[in-house]
Amino acid sequence: MKKQFLILVLVLINIPMFAQRKERPGKEQMQAQKVAYITNRLQLTPDESAKFWPIYNEWEAKRTDIRESEELPEDISSLSDKEAEALLNDIMTQKDKELALLKTYVGKLKTAVPTKKVAQLLLVERDFRKEMMENIKSRMENRQQRQGSRRG
Repeated sequence: MKKQFLILVLVLINIPMFAQRKERPGKEQMQAQKVAYITNRLQLTPDESAKFWPIYNEWEAKRTDIRESEELPEDISSLSDKEAEALLNDIMTQKDKELALLKTYVGKLKTAVPTKKVAQLLLVERDFRKEMMENIKSRMENRQQRQGSRRG
Protein backbone atom coordinates (compact mmCIF):
# COMPACT_ATOMS: atom_id res chain seq x y z
CA MET A 1 0.00 0.00 0.00
CA LYS A 2 2.83 2.36 0.89
CA LYS A 3 4.49 1.70 -2.48
CA GLN A 4 1.25 2.41 -4.36
CA PHE A 5 0.83 5.66 -2.45
CA LEU A 6 4.41 6.63 -3.30
CA ILE A 7 3.83 5.92 -6.98
CA LEU A 8 0.64 8.01 -6.94
CA VAL A 9 2.46 10.91 -5.26
CA LEU A 10 5.30 10.69 -7.80
CA VAL A 11 2.86 10.69 -10.70
CA LEU A 12 1.06 13.74 -9.32
CA ILE A 13 4.36 15.56 -8.74
CA ASN A 14 5.56 14.85 -12.27
CA ILE A 15 2.37 15.72 -14.17
CA PRO A 16 3.04 19.51 -14.21
CA MET A 17 6.45 18.88 -15.79
CA PHE A 18 4.88 16.82 -18.56
CA ALA A 19 2.02 19.26 -19.06
CA GLN A 20 4.44 22.07 -19.94
CA ARG A 21 5.27 20.42 -23.27
CA LYS A 22 3.03 20.11 -26.28
CA GLU A 23 1.36 16.84 -25.46
CA ARG A 24 -0.11 14.26 -27.75
CA PRO A 25 -3.30 12.59 -26.55
CA GLY A 26 -2.37 9.80 -24.15
CA LYS A 27 1.17 11.08 -23.60
CA GLU A 28 0.42 12.16 -20.03
CA GLN A 29 -0.95 8.71 -19.26
CA MET A 30 2.10 7.06 -20.81
CA GLN A 31 4.40 9.29 -18.73
CA ALA A 32 2.53 8.30 -15.59
CA GLN A 33 2.93 4.64 -16.54
CA LYS A 34 6.63 5.22 -17.14
CA VAL A 35 7.08 6.80 -13.70
CA ALA A 36 5.32 3.86 -12.06
CA TYR A 37 7.25 1.32 -14.17
CA ILE A 38 10.66 2.82 -13.41
CA THR A 39 9.89 3.33 -9.72
CA ASN A 40 8.73 -0.26 -9.41
CA ARG A 41 11.50 -1.89 -11.45
CA LEU A 42 14.28 0.08 -9.73
CA GLN A 43 12.61 -0.45 -6.36
CA LEU A 44 13.21 3.17 -5.46
CA THR A 45 12.80 4.03 -1.81
CA PRO A 46 10.89 7.21 -0.92
CA ASP A 47 14.22 8.96 -0.19
CA GLU A 48 15.74 7.79 -3.48
CA SER A 49 12.62 8.83 -5.39
CA ALA A 50 12.72 12.33 -3.93
CA LYS A 51 16.29 12.74 -5.21
CA PHE A 52 16.00 10.70 -8.41
CA TRP A 53 12.90 12.12 -10.14
CA PRO A 54 13.92 15.80 -10.35
CA ILE A 55 17.25 14.77 -11.93
CA TYR A 56 15.62 12.25 -14.25
CA ASN A 57 12.93 14.71 -15.37
CA GLU A 58 15.55 17.35 -16.15
CA TRP A 59 17.54 14.80 -18.16
CA GLU A 60 14.45 13.60 -20.00
CA ALA A 61 13.49 17.17 -20.95
CA LYS A 62 16.98 17.87 -22.30
CA ARG A 63 17.03 14.56 -24.22
CA THR A 64 13.68 15.43 -25.76
CA ASP A 65 14.92 18.89 -26.75
CA ILE A 66 17.96 17.37 -28.49
CA ARG A 67 15.88 14.77 -30.31
CA GLU A 68 13.24 17.26 -31.40
CA SER A 69 15.81 19.78 -32.63
CA GLU A 70 16.65 17.61 -35.64
CA GLU A 71 14.11 17.19 -38.36
CA LEU A 72 14.94 14.36 -40.72
CA PRO A 73 13.66 14.50 -44.29
CA GLU A 74 10.90 12.05 -45.19
CA ASP A 75 12.54 11.04 -48.48
CA ILE A 76 16.30 10.68 -48.39
CA SER A 77 16.44 9.34 -51.94
CA SER A 78 15.97 12.86 -53.31
CA LEU A 79 19.04 14.23 -51.47
CA SER A 80 22.27 14.98 -53.25
CA ASP A 81 25.47 13.38 -51.94
CA LYS A 82 26.43 16.71 -50.38
CA GLU A 83 23.05 17.01 -48.63
CA ALA A 84 23.26 13.39 -47.46
CA GLU A 85 26.74 14.09 -46.04
CA ALA A 86 25.40 17.14 -44.19
CA LEU A 87 22.52 15.03 -42.85
CA LEU A 88 24.94 12.38 -41.58
CA ASN A 89 27.02 15.06 -39.88
CA ASP A 90 23.89 16.50 -38.24
CA ILE A 91 22.85 13.05 -37.00
CA MET A 92 26.32 12.37 -35.58
CA THR A 93 26.35 15.77 -33.87
CA GLN A 94 22.97 14.98 -32.32
CA LYS A 95 24.25 11.59 -31.10
CA ASP A 96 27.36 13.28 -29.65
CA LYS A 97 25.11 15.70 -27.74
CA GLU A 98 23.00 12.82 -26.45
CA LEU A 99 26.13 10.94 -25.32
CA ALA A 100 27.53 14.00 -23.54
CA LEU A 101 24.17 14.48 -21.84
CA LEU A 102 24.10 10.81 -20.82
CA LYS A 103 27.55 11.10 -19.26
CA THR A 104 26.52 14.22 -17.34
CA TYR A 105 23.28 12.77 -16.04
CA VAL A 106 24.71 9.36 -15.15
CA GLY A 107 27.01 11.27 -12.81
CA LYS A 108 24.11 13.26 -11.37
CA LEU A 109 21.90 10.19 -10.97
CA LYS A 110 24.68 8.37 -9.11
CA THR A 111 24.40 11.05 -6.41
CA ALA A 112 20.71 10.16 -5.97
CA VAL A 113 20.67 6.37 -6.20
CA PRO A 114 23.23 3.55 -6.11
CA THR A 115 25.32 3.04 -9.26
CA LYS A 116 23.70 -0.36 -9.82
CA LYS A 117 20.27 1.30 -10.08
CA VAL A 118 21.61 3.87 -12.56
CA ALA A 119 22.94 1.07 -14.75
CA GLN A 120 19.66 -0.79 -14.39
CA LEU A 121 17.74 2.38 -15.37
CA LEU A 122 19.10 2.26 -18.90
CA LEU A 123 17.83 -1.30 -19.29
CA VAL A 124 14.50 -0.51 -17.64
CA GLU A 125 13.93 2.39 -20.05
CA ARG A 126 14.60 0.04 -22.97
CA ASP A 127 12.20 -2.54 -21.52
CA PHE A 128 9.51 0.11 -21.03
CA ARG A 129 9.80 1.30 -24.65
CA LYS A 130 9.67 -2.31 -25.88
CA GLU A 131 6.60 -3.06 -23.77
CA MET A 132 4.84 0.11 -24.95
CA MET A 133 5.56 -0.73 -28.59
CA GLU A 134 4.22 -4.26 -28.11
CA ASN A 135 1.06 -2.84 -26.50
CA ILE A 136 0.55 -0.40 -29.36
CA LYS A 137 1.11 -3.14 -31.93
CA SER A 138 -1.33 -5.43 -30.13
CA ARG A 139 -4.00 -2.70 -29.97
CA MET A 140 -3.57 -1.94 -33.67
CA GLU A 141 -3.87 -5.63 -34.56
CA ASN A 142 -7.00 -5.95 -32.42
CA ARG A 143 -8.50 -2.87 -34.05
CA GLN A 144 -7.77 -4.25 -37.52
CA GLN A 145 -9.32 -7.59 -36.60
CA ARG A 146 -12.47 -5.88 -35.30
CA GLN A 147 -12.73 -3.76 -38.45
CA GLY A 148 -12.17 -6.82 -40.63
CA SER A 149 -14.89 -8.79 -38.84
CA ARG A 150 -17.36 -5.91 -39.30
CA ARG A 151 -16.76 -5.86 -43.03
CA GLY A 152 -17.09 -9.61 -43.46
